[in-house]
Amino acid sequence: MSAGYDLERLARGGRRIHFREEAASTQDLAFTLAEHGAPDGTVVLAERQTRGRGRLGREWASPPGGGIWFSVVMRPPADPPARPPLLVAATAVAAAAAVERVAGVRPALRWPNDLLLRERKVAGILLETRDFEPRAPLLVLGVGINTAIREEEFPEGLRGAATSLLLETGRAPDRTELLEAVLAALAEWGAAGEAAVEAAYGARAAFLGRRVTLLEGNEAREGILESVSPTAGVALREADGTLRIVRAEHARELRVTGTEPGSLSSPACGPAEAEDPEGGGRGTEPGSLSPPGTVTIRVRPAVPGDAEGIARVQGDGWRAAYRGLLPDEILEAKGREPDAVERRRRWLSEERTFAFVAEKEGEVLGFVLGGRDRDGGSPFEAEVTALYVRPDLLRRRIGWRLMVHAAEAIRAAGWSSMRIWVLEGNSSGRAFYERLGGRLVGEKTGEIGGHRVAEVAYGWATLDRVLIGMEPGSPS
Repeated sequence: MSAGYDLERLARGGRRIHFREEAASTQDLAFTLAEHGAPDGTVVLAERQTRGRGRLGREWASPPGGGIWFSVVMRPPADPPARPPLLVAATAVAAAAAVERVAGVRPALRWPNDLLLRERKVAGILLETRDFEPRAPLLVLGVGINTAIREEEFPEGLRGAATSLLLETGRAPDRTELLEAVLAALAEWGAAGEAAVEAAYGARAAFLGRRVTLLEGNEAREGILESVSPTAGVALREADGTLRIVRAEHARELRVTGTEPGSLSSPACGPAEAEDPEGGGRGTEPGSLSPPGTVTIRVRPAVPGDAEGIARVQGDGWRAAYRGLLPDEILEAKGREPDAVERRRRWLSEERTFAFVAEKEGEVLGFVLGGRDRDGGSPFEAEVTALYVRPDLLRRRIGWRLMVHAAEAIRAAGWSSMRIWVLEGNSSGRAFYERLGGRLVGEKTGEIGGHRVAEVAYGWATLDRVLIGMEPGSPS
């Protein structure tokens, strides 16, 4: 047991853990161990680094007790050859998933190697090789996660650009638990297929739909960020409408246009992101967003205290979407019943697979609920039972973000398919599900307040299409 880590626990399952109270750099130590025969998967962990570094040789601040600083020796097979951008992407997805599971906040991923929370860096990744030998490749993968650094402890130039899990959540996670989760996720995502990594990375990509500056080699390119892919590269829509694709190996750094270049890859590694800028959905059209920074929306697990906001959003959603489909007296009463809040509080107290809200500064803007499909004979394993967004906030990708959280929760439960029922006449809702890749899979007649209604079901045989995102122009 070190002062900060349970090393016996970390070594379970045969992991090789080399711990140092202080190291110049875990990357350098990992290369030294590898040169002396350290096998694939060897982990080098330090309480403090005196010469830690990030990409492009930048200094990496890593004070004792302030975070998790480690490197992994990797000896991939020579054939097929390792693909560094895909490996970095898989690592980013793994680290983000582990942070979300342990700390309860959802990091976004900034191309190519940063984890962000509220657009501030909370973690970073560094992949290096030395004297690369194609017949016996050797790589060292470094990861740093800021867990407990306080604002005043960051170097002055990083304050405002970097953050920590302590700053974002109010508490520092147990570092052994978090590192164990990261290592387990690395094993899982390292074995995942290319399509799965692409989808998961795209679902967390930061700044989609925003005006950004990308360094292609040493040349700055500016445009609307349309997509990022660890294999295909970065796609920018330039001012003249041209779609420029910058290959992954040439796309060095990316920032929102107007921010300082120094914030691109800050010396310190920082936490993950629970709050994304509004409109972070894939395929966002230029002009469909509010100006950068005007609205920050967080998606998080729902709690019983959200019941009043959920009742209000559901009632407003019904009145906007179902006007003309249901009698006015039914619509006007929705969400305003005497027991409306209490009934929704009971919803949230029940055991269910998932319930998420989108909120800004405590105000509920949308929600999604669901779990196992309610029809035992259905070919679909899971069902989204409710998805609503405040009507004045449609076309801002809030609905898509809620669906991504639902899909990830469904996948975490061990299921791979889902469906949702919607009123047949709800054209905007149907267009949203179609743009999200849903296919018509059923129809039925139901009853609402004694009024008969026609319903249709949209289904997803796999969840990848939801996680990848929508075509431009989706209504939510």
